[in-house]
Amino acid sequence: MQIFIVKTNLLKGLALTALLVGCQHEDIVTQNSQPDTAVSDKNAKLVFTPQLLKEGANELEYYGSFDVNRGKLKKLTNAAEGVYTQYQYSGQTITAQRRKISTNALVYQVTYQLDGSGRCVESLSTETNKTWKYEYDQLSRLIKIYNNLIPNERMEFKYEQNAVTLLKTISFFNQSDVITKEVNYSYMVQGGGTAVENKYPTNPDALGTTSKYLPVFGSFHALLPTYESTKNLPWNGEAFPGYSLTYVFNAGGYPKTITATPSMGGVSLVTSRTYTTPGL
Repeated sequence: MQIFIVKTNLLKGLALTALLVGCQHEDIVTQNSQPDTAVSDKNAKLVFTPQLLKEGANELEYYGSFDVNRGKLKKLTNAAEGVYTQYQYSGQTITAQRRKISTNALVYQVTYQLDGSGRCVESLSTETNKTWKYEYDQLSRLIKIYNNLIPNERMEFKYEQNAVTLLKTISFFNQSDVITKEVNYSYMVQGGGTAVENKYPTNPDALGTTSKYLPVFGSFHALLPTYESTKNLPWNGEAFPGYSLTYVFNAGGYPKTITATPSMGGVSLVTSRTYTTPGL
């Protein structure tokens, strides 16, 4: 796992997405839909009803009702890439093993250490042999991830001044303490529409593939982002890529499709979601 790589293709792992078809009411992001959802903040582990089964090429499996880890993520499979990740839990440690589907050969392993509140405070990847430390603010929002040996190599997370958690910017710094890239988010809705609650939030791609669906890093997007851009630094003044994000919802108010329209022209990207609960 290379934690400091954000894929150029915004939607490859973007967890702002949803399923294609369906529902008699297909609301777009300018309309707010608010049926109830069960959310528990115990130990900083968000437990959602329903659970996400598929997002784009990613398929998710969970431990069953009679397992001590019931409801927790068990397996993440991406058949298109020919890999899967198996998750194991032991006390305050999570082990994620990325393997090839064809041979079960280990690609790399990531070990996460949690604090008493269930937040990730350290991770070690055999892909990079780097230990990353995680820092949170008083609201339990992730504000920094840094290389334990070379702290200058880091990501910094900044949030909107708002009553709810809205990630604004992720800044990337190299080992020389030079900022190299920024990822920015906006939540403004064109036409004066109302921003929509993000009923099934996932983690930014910046945290890495194996971390995408682990609810141990706090929250980032209480509302659905409507725009995301990536700017390489130092900036030469040229246009940089961004995507306008629009959503279609199911009857429960959960996103089932997201369309990412590139600001610089090109083909829009559509990702779909399916959930465990029937009808969602």
